[in-house]
Amino acid sequence: MTIQYMDKAEDACEQRAYAKAGQQYTFAAYEALLKCDYPEPEMISTGANLGRTFYYFENAAFTFRLAGNPARAANRVEQAILIVEDFDEYYFHPDVLHGLAQECLADLELIRGNEDVAMTHYDRAAELYEPVTDTAWMAETIFEYAFEFFRGVMHAAGSPVSVEEQLSMLDSFEKRVTAKRERLPRAIETVVTTGEYQPSKY
Repeated sequence: MTIQYMDKAEDACEQRAYAKAGQQYTFAAYEALLKCDYPEPEMISTGANLGRTFYYFENAAFTFRLAGNPARAANRVEQAILIVEDFDEYYFHPDVLHGLAQECLADLELIRGNEDVAMTHYDRAAELYEPVTDTAWMAETIFEYAFEFFRGVMHAAGSPVSVEEQLSMLDSFEKRVTAKRERLPRAIETVVTTGEYQPSKY
């Protein structure tokens, strides 16, 4: 079913029917959340479904914003924030996962236009990522999904992330957070102005 929701969301984005896209992304997010495993806290899975949940909620909120429905966009952001905060408190234990939670919260705040709050979360993410030396974490699916919204918005804004840039960010969490904090706010505003958004079905 998720693929069907994503197909409909993609078609709606092509037609600039962003309210319809927002609803389809919402359905996809709910379905992905229902498929998440809930292991014991010390055995957190970094599988795909949690990453999909965050990514689909981001797209739901953003497309509702593009549709001129800030109330619905804010609702989706709040739903996603509650999910991120719950997982951060009860299931995320390594600092790298706490850092990921802060990174996701920052992205969500940018989507609804709270840049100052977003920067605070990015700062906290950078602090939590700083002692992490095992960059293999970035190959985990949940981290890949957390980067996908950034890639999609940058592409829509006319400044796609090159393969070389993506590879360089795999070497450092600092580069990843810096790229988002320096480039994502302007890219989001550009897409809101142009009204052109075609995210990945990832």
